[in-house]
Amino acid sequence: MKFGGVLKLSVLAFTLAFGAAAPVRAADDVLARLTALPGITDGKETTTDDDTQAGLRRFELHVEQAADHFDPAQGTFHQKLVLFHRDFAEPMVLQTSGYNIYSEKLSRTARVFGTNQLQVEHRYFADSHPDPMNWKLLTVRQSAEDFHQIVGIFKALYPGHWVGTGASKGGMTSVFHRRFYPGDLDGTVADVAPMSYTREDQRYVTFVDQAGGAKYEGCRDQLERLQHALLDRRDELEPLVEGTYTVLGGKDTSYEHSIIEMPFAFWQYGNPEDADLGCAKAPGPWAEVADLKKFLVGVNDPNGYSDSEMAGFEPYYYQAAAELGGPASKLSNLADVLRHPYNLEMYLPQGVTVDYTDVTQRGVEEWVASESTHMMFTYGEFDPWSAGAYTRINAAEGSDNHWFQVPAGNHGSGFTLLPDDKQAEAVAALSRWLGKGPVPAARDADGLRDLAADSLEDVELRANRKHHRL
Repeated sequence: MKFGGVLKLSVLAFTLAFGAAAPVRAADDVLARLTALPGITDGKETTTDDDTQAGLRRFELHVEQAADHFDPAQGTFHQKLVLFHRDFAEPMVLQTSGYNIYSEKLSRTARVFGTNQLQVEHRYFADSHPDPMNWKLLTVRQSAEDFHQIVGIFKALYPGHWVGTGASKGGMTSVFHRRFYPGDLDGTVADVAPMSYTREDQRYVTFVDQAGGAKYEGCRDQLERLQHALLDRRDELEPLVEGTYTVLGGKDTSYEHSIIEMPFAFWQYGNPEDADLGCAKAPGPWAEVADLKKFLVGVNDPNGYSDSEMAGFEPYYYQAAAELGGPASKLSNLADVLRHPYNLEMYLPQGVTVDYTDVTQRGVEEWVASESTHMMFTYGEFDPWSAGAYTRINAAEGSDNHWFQVPAGNHGSGFTLLPDDKQAEAVAALSRWLGKGPVPAARDADGLRDLAADSLEDVELRANRKHHRL
């Protein structure tokens, strides 16, 4: 951020704190007030036909960020933000997917509690990146600095309660922000946020091997038999797969990777009792080709590994290789039918190499265990990413931390899907952190679930399912 911007923010903060005279602005002057904030480079008001956003105004903004927050000489870039404005006096929900902004929509928390919402595009995704791309600046700490700057800027206009939220990689990003700047927010809602120890964390293999317990042992065995059949019969199925596959070295490699990851995707996104794609619908080895294709495409479409679908996700793979880590996949049962390598390096930006370090993850894990406050973690019982769940949470008096699991839940789990007693606990905590209770509609029978239906998290889940990401 430029020095002029820092000075401007300081003056505005002084004015708010000490009550100096400020002009009274009309409601239609919201955009002018937003674009006058330090570091905001441009903005425009956009429209929406989503009736769940009634009473809100939507703005697209860009904030100037340092490419390297510890070395101004590295230049700046413009980071995209989307603001849903209800009222300057209302609380703010700070949301991120951890990727680009998939959809301009309200999160569960913002919808249930009727707040403002500020969506942040993660650095290096879509157009929110420096030019040229210095991959070494895509770190957890640099991202945390981005969020810290944004909170500091917008609190001048929104001085009330702030709660951060995100699901999956967005949940991870929200936790990382709080680890380095615990005082920025009044609480954090981190849904299905994993913490991996290596690039190929074996805990995930163990989880998938045991997913659903004894009840679904036959289902897990059937999925492995199906994997083998899909690779045995690749000559029948691959011609039906469309797209260009140069990133991973060809269609056969991409097809193979989709089969390797199919059981993980089945439990991550699916429901074993689903009428169309559940355990009972998994075809046998000698099923018709059309039935094999239908199940594979529905569970883990090979097209998701095509060049067009993978475009734009290189930053995620770089982060996974450098600091985030990720899951190992079971290969031993497929050794006799595999033809190609399978490793994270194949997904990295061309010509880029990086060494992995677990220092960041271990440090965040220890902070969550010993110092964190006002954190809410929710996981799904059947979601393989739960193998990397934060399980050591600071339980000291006054920490107000909460850990939940959605029974039979997948990677779309969140507080609105909890059993009634746990949901009540979550809502009470969020009410404390936001300084207000749920909107009246959320108090009706099943109102919380209905009100949050097809929320921003649901849109992100569908997008990540298509692209096989966190």
